[in-house]
Amino acid sequence: MINMRRRIVKGVFAVSLAAAMIIGTAVCGTTVNAAQDIPAAGASEQTEGKYMGFEWSLNYFGGETYVTIDRYTGSSKRIIIPDEINGIKVVEIGPAFRNMKYLREITISKNVKLINREFVSGCEKLENIYVDNENEDYSSVKGYLCNKEGNLLYLAPTGKKGTVYIPQSIESIELLAFQDCKGITKVVAKSSMTKLGYMAFSGCDKLEEVILRGNMQSIEYSFDKCPELRSITLEGKQDKYITRDGVLFEAGVDGSGKKVPVSLVRYPEKKALIHDEAGEIVGLAEYTIPDTVESIEPGAFMNCQAVTVLNVHKNVSRISESAFDGSIVSNIKINAKNNYYRFKNGMLIGKKTADKNRTGDVLLRVLPTARGKLVIPETITEIDAWALSNSSIDEVVIAKSVKKIGAAAFENCDYLRKVTIPAGVDVIEERTFSGCDRLISVTLEASAGGTKKTIKAGAFEDCPRLIIVKLPKAVAEIDRDAFLGSNSVTIYGKAGSYALEFARKYRLDYSSAAPKLKVVCTGWMGYTDDNKLVFEYDAAGGKEGYQYAVYYRKAGSSKWSCARDYSTKRTATIRPKSKTDYEIMIKVKDKVGKVAQTVINVSADIFAV
Repeated sequence: MINMRRRIVKGVFAVSLAAAMIIGTAVCGTTVNAAQDIPAAGASEQTEGKYMGFEWSLNYFGGETYVTIDRYTGSSKRIIIPDEINGIKVVEIGPAFRNMKYLREITISKNVKLINREFVSGCEKLENIYVDNENEDYSSVKGYLCNKEGNLLYLAPTGKKGTVYIPQSIESIELLAFQDCKGITKVVAKSSMTKLGYMAFSGCDKLEEVILRGNMQSIEYSFDKCPELRSITLEGKQDKYITRDGVLFEAGVDGSGKKVPVSLVRYPEKKALIHDEAGEIVGLAEYTIPDTVESIEPGAFMNCQAVTVLNVHKNVSRISESAFDGSIVSNIKINAKNNYYRFKNGMLIGKKTADKNRTGDVLLRVLPTARGKLVIPETITEIDAWALSNSSIDEVVIAKSVKKIGAAAFENCDYLRKVTIPAGVDVIEERTFSGCDRLISVTLEASAGGTKKTIKAGAFEDCPRLIIVKLPKAVAEIDRDAFLGSNSVTIYGKAGSYALEFARKYRLDYSSAAPKLKVVCTGWMGYTDDNKLVFEYDAAGGKEGYQYAVYYRKAGSSKWSCARDYSTKRTATIRPKSKTDYEIMIKVKDKVGKVAQTVINVSADIFAV
């Protein structure tokens, strides 16, 4: 199975040393045949140069010198890559023809062995990729770039439109082969095809229907970012997969020997929207997992904008934590007799009964639709890795029962403001809170037994507004990169503690006193309809119960104008009267009347006057 968070897609196809990358070249106007009038061998000792619109360079491998096409600056609609330049073979094509809107076709010459995968990406009118018949590594089948044998489809021209019929010789559509083919609406693959590669149709914005007639042996998360996809259908003999009402499953057999769905692989992103008689969308769907299904795979509902409610029966024993990334699923109704999972307030929870090694329930994933305050229940003893990553919650209450928080559990929680880590957590794992853009305050509670605590690399990396970190004396180890990129942080701890010594050693601000009241601007939020700039702010330290006031003035002016008088609201708006630099002063008053302020200089460029 694919780990959707950890898998890396490289920008080059390594088919073999002879066919390592993928894709073509561009120009506009009449056809350019660069194979004609090639300069003679030995004409110069250049290591780079220009020739008929091609910018090229020399490269070396295994004692051989070869030419790489790096860029094209011409204007032809049809291009033929030269066999040689200065008597040296053209072996490699880099990302030379990206975003050339006029390119219609390209011919790859006989010596080419290495093609960058993005060599013709964004060429929206490209209809055909041809290959010289003498090329030993590539071929062209009906305008598609393929391997020499013509059974592996490496790349489809991005100008393809409407219904696409995959040629009969094709057995496999490879990694990203149809990426960003934004004009295709339907794909029909013939009986010879058995494999769809990873993200093969990623970014096909108008693709609505896929019909696969071959006996499919591998379908690797092939339909990412297909927002109009409504149906996937398998026809003919199928051993491994099965479709039901347009949904793709892995197949198994029941007790009677009947073929049934056992693993949900992909639910089309736009399947089952509710339409009225005129065809207009009037609602979103509720989907019930077939009762023979035992698992929901990574990315099964990724980016799905059609289903909000999911019904899960008692037999489902595995739900991938990445199954719902980017979707609008907001409620998972899990049968009470399911021994593995339960769902509560946006949280997918793994039951203690599912694993004999568990001491309590595990928070596996917070759905992307969760907002506002999240209260983690006392039955939870562990927060899984990535459980809240990229979520939109702004406040979290972590139960005191929690003993472990996995790596990157809160990574890129852009709206999370403050967090208190309970005493039972002894290790802050790598990247646990990295990239939390609005996080301003962290408190790590001391454990009653004085158990030593560790903060690992990147735990609070790239938290630009983090101003207060309160650490107990029990902290005995902090990685030097724990706060990398969090340049506003002040460490608060006991005098003589390891935490303060760490801060002194690595030149972070530190204090043994109680955290002082501070206020920060946490971001610009855009403009209202009447052209007012909206921004937000937050405070920490002092005594909670904050009230805020906001003032502004033109740079150089002595008079402040009031944008918002003291209130508990954390947003304000300003409507500048001219496009000029401004100063914004944000004041905060805490529960006992102490006041702090910050002044921000705002460039005129930010105002859409």
